[in-house]
Amino acid sequence: MASGQVLPLGDPNALTNLLVGAASESVNKESLLAKHTATIRSMTRTTDRSQITKQLHSTFAASGVQVNTLSVEQYYEDSDQGNKNVDLWFKASKISDVKDKIQQVGIRS
Repeated sequence: MASGQVLPLGDPNALTNLLVGAASESVNKESLLAKHTATIRSMTRTTDRSQITKQLHSTFAASGVQVNTLSVEQYYEDSDQGNKNVDLWFKASKISDVKDKIQQVGIRS
């Protein structure tokens, strides 16, 4: 439902808004995709991606298409150790390669 987005679940009061917002965004995008799939497929045979994007944007703008987009405020704080942990996870080919290298990140107050 969240289309691959990572949503913060630390505030249970915001959970309903997150779910409704993600569902609304997904429905908007799926509706546009269903409506324009044939056009997009035919364009991909003869047109490069950037031209397809420009043409669709022009079509959507001319017809007043709007997409509801879920906007989530910053919940997590960046930290040097957190960024190091992320880098280790992305570069690892196996969990065992990094599990002993990951360090605890401080909790925000």
